[in-house]
Amino acid sequence: MGDLLRNRGLRIAAAESCTGGLFLERLTTVSGSSAWVVGGVVAYANDVKIETLGVSEAAIASTAP
Repeated sequence: MGDLLRNRGLRIAAAESCTGGLFLERLTTVSGSSAWVVGGVVAYANDVKIETLGVSEAAIASTAP
């Protein structure tokens, strides 16, 4: 994925919840990933999703079990 992003001049950032940061952890273990990884947020609690990421309460409610 890093080569694809680098070759296209793209960078990536992620907002994670249930993965607890695993997605970005996997990306950043690659040497040189700072060239294409911008950063991320782990928003596990609903209030963090709402306040920090701007996720609507309706969106959270629609995915609740």
